[in-house]
Formats: sequence, C-alpha cells, structure tokens
Amino acid sequence: MINQEILNLKKQLLLDALMEVDNELGSSNNFSLKKKNYYTLMLINGIYHVRYYDVKTKKEIPMKRTLNTSNRKEADELAVKYRDAFITDYYRKKTGIKNVIELFSNYYKPEKSTYLQNQLERGDRKLSPEIIKKYDGFMNNHFIPFLKENKITRIEAITMDTIKLFQDFLIKRGISRNTINKNIISGVIEPVFNAVKKEKSIFNTNIKINLKGEKQKQTGPLPQEAAMFLLNNLDLWKLYKKEKIDNPHFQWRGTENLSTLKKVMNEKTYKKYRLWCLISATTGLRVGEIFYLRKTDIKVIQAVPYLFVSESDGRNLKTESSTRKVPIPPMTIKALQEYAEEYKIKDYFFCTSPETKIDTKGFMYAMQQMAAHLGYSRQDMKDNAYRFHSLRVLYKTLLNRSELLKEDIVEYYMGHKVDMSSMKERYNNRNALDDSFFQKYGKIANDFFKSLDKVFPYDMKEVSFIDKRGNTQTYITPVITTEKNSYEDSSMFSSDTSAIDIFDSNPDSLSGEEYN
Repeated sequence: MINQEILNLKKQLLLDALMEVDNELGSSNNFSLKKKNYYTLMLINGIYHVRYYDVKTKKEIPMKRTLNTSNRKEADELAVKYRDAFITDYYRKKTGIKNVIELFSNYYKPEKSTYLQNQLERGDRKLSPEIIKKYDGFMNNHFIPFLKENKITRIEAITMDTIKLFQDFLIKRGISRNTINKNIISGVIEPVFNAVKKEKSIFNTNIKINLKGEKQKQTGPLPQEAAMFLLNNLDLWKLYKKEKIDNPHFQWRGTENLSTLKKVMNEKTYKKYRLWCLISATTGLRVGEIFYLRKTDIKVIQAVPYLFVSESDGRNLKTESSTRKVPIPPMTIKALQEYAEEYKIKDYFFCTSPETKIDTKGFMYAMQQMAAHLGYSRQDMKDNAYRFHSLRVLYKTLLNRSELLKEDIVEYYMGHKVDMSSMKERYNNRNALDDSFFQKYGKIANDFFKSLDKVFPYDMKEVSFIDKRGNTQTYITPVITTEKNSYEDSSMFSSDTSAIDIFDSNPDSLSGEEYN
C-alpha cells in the first residue's frame, strides 16, 4: 500500500512545479490558475467554486469555497476580492482563533470576515449595509475597548461572567439597558459566538441576563372567562382600517358597519399572534417553547393530544424540569391544524430552525393586541403589569380551579420543579409516569378547558397599537365589553373532539400524511 504521506508530498511537488510554469507563462497563460492571484476556479453543478494556493507557505489550501455565481467574470472578481479572507479563515479554523481582537474588530467588515459573508449568503442573517456599519461601530467602539481594558486575548476566556462585566462596562458609558441587551449583546456580539463557536453556552436566548435595576412588577391577572372567549374566536382578532367618514359623530358599534371598513391585508400576522396567545393560555408554554414549536412535538397518548417539550434539535430549555408532556385542548389542536394547513407548515410553526432568533417584539405586540380586544389601553397594561407571561399565569390559575388536578400535576405541566419520585409513587406506583397517567389527567385538563363556555358581548371600537418600529397604528376591531359582566350559554366550547382525528393513533408519533 502506498504511504499517504508520500502521495501528499508528490502532490505538493507537482503543484509547486505547476506554479512555476504558471509564472513563466505570464500573459500568455490560459490555465485555470490565474497569474499572480494563485487560485483555481471549479465549475460544480453550474456554480463556480474557488480553491487557493498560499504563496507564503507554497501549499494548496485544502478548502474550496462557493462563490455563488455562474458568471466566470464575476467569479474571478470575487475570488480576488475574498482571497485573503478565505485563507485567513482556513488557518483560524485549523489552528484555533489566536487573535480574538482581530476576529471581533473585523467581523462586521464583509471584505475581511468570511463568517459574515457565509451567513449573509446562506440567508442566516439579513443585514442591510447601514446595519452592518452600525454593528461595526458598536463592536469597535465598545466591545474591543472592553477586551483590551480587561486584557482578554482568547475567545475561550469569554464566559457569562465576562458578558456581565461587559454590561456593567456599557452602563457606566451611559448606554440604556434596552440597547445593551437587544442591540449590542443579542444583535452584535451573540451571532459572532454562534458562527465561530457553533454553540450557545455563553448566550441562551431563553434566559434573560439580569441587569441592575428595579425589580419587575408582579404580573397581573387577566379576566379568565373573557380571555378564553376571546382566544377561542379568531374573528374577534381581525383588524380593520377605517375609511374616511364624513360624519364626525359616527359611532362604531356592532357588525353592521363592517361594510365601511377595509380589512387589513396581512392576516397572517394577527392569526399568528392569536395562536401564540392561545397556546400559552391553554398549555402554559414559555415564549421560547412556543417560538421553536415543531409539528413533530405534537403526539397522541391514548387518544389525548400532547405537546412533548424537550431540548431536541439544539433547542434550549430554561431548566431541567422544562422537559415535560403537556395536554393540548381540542380548541388549540384545531387552531394549530388550521394554521398549518393554511400556511403549508412542514416543520417549525413559527421559525425556520433552532438558530432563528426569538421574535421578542412580536410576542410583546401579540399581548398588546390581546389586551386591546379585552378593552385595555397601553397604560392599563402598564398599570396592571400585563405582559405575555400573563397568559402562562392564566393557564396555571385556570388549572388550579380544577378539583381533579392536584398542585404537583399542575406544576409538572408548567415545567416547574416537582418531586417526580413522589409523583410516580402517588399516581402510578411505578418507576415512571406511564400512558395511563397522561391519558387520565390530560383528559381532565382538556375537559376543564371545554367547560369554560361563557360568551361576552363586544363592540367595534378604535384601538391604537405601537408597532415594531415604534410607530402608532390605529385600527377598528372588536372589543369585549367586560364591564357589562354579562354572558350567555354557548356551544362555543363544544365537547366534540373530532379535531383529534388529525393525529395518528400511535401514541409515539404523529402521522405526517394526515397532518401535512
């Protein structure tokens, strides 16, 4: 057998000789190794790739890179443009990152950063030239001085404690806490670690970094029956733009005036927001658990649909106790099915992968819209401490009303720490909670949600939201008149469980054919 080292040596000698011939040919050279630039272009499946030869070491770089173009002239230009960055990137990956200052200071300079180039090309990040320039300013005006001041020279030396010190460093510079967490930490610094280290041990998007400041006000309770009536009615979430009305005293009451309204075109947004709120209020899932929800997380245990909450596929949970199985009421199953069918969901419901950044502003906006339908202004939300977490509190409050669900079962569904050995002994007398346990108590929880059968009157009213850009948007939309405190019987929360038929009877899997 021929020794591999001998073959590699022969290959290198041949390449060296080829480079010498290439130099001698000069302007008459039509060979694939471009003169002076020392690279090879390869056409693979119609797309040009490049491989370089390092003049300093006189060795071929064993790494080809796609140039994402089928145009030869453009490929030559890109190969020359990215030559130094590609070669530098290769040695960084081979030997480990030696110069952490250089890494961070050049990261938001596209011509020098192959990490950013690859992220932009793959669509992992969508950054305009203006944002890239802004991020480069944040990096070099704040993070680089911090690294130098603390004499940090290795990326391995940057830990959670380092990030906390960096936050204090920024606070002393007079930067707002909102800018620190949302812009500098999450927007500028975190993606570097995700691209370079390929892990999130330093940054966990499900755990907020606590900055020094006043303690958050305790979350206020939502009106229970009114909230559930709203969440179960998608039509109440529709937003309308008001047409010009000549009569300034015109009152928006009831549905008779819908002919004078123009429906908002982006229906997917409010359908998604309503679904987020419904999932949280009927399953108790946290923001991160909702955002990274997949169709394969939904399974059936003896005819009872469940959400299997786990850290599969790189998703990070808040605590070890967060791994759990939570029953899903028929109303929520139906909403998930309709959303999946309408928007052709194949895998993740609300994102593309576990690497997608959580839409925190979207969740805040979802709660803002729900509060408006319940008749609360933004000031009311602030006074009552209404936030998206209020829906998780609502879930716990409702389940605690059921006499058949003990506190430890509710805590388990919430993902709180419970004595599992005690639960197993009390409810199962076995080593694990089996299917009979989940069938019994899942059905109790779902039947309780179906028993919430009150209907509230509502009027068409004008409401104002603050959108993600900070602009005020005004709509006409149904607003529940909870102050009347009146309701009537309804079959809205029917005991029909036909929605469960979308699942396979297999307790361990979801039928992709039926659910796709």
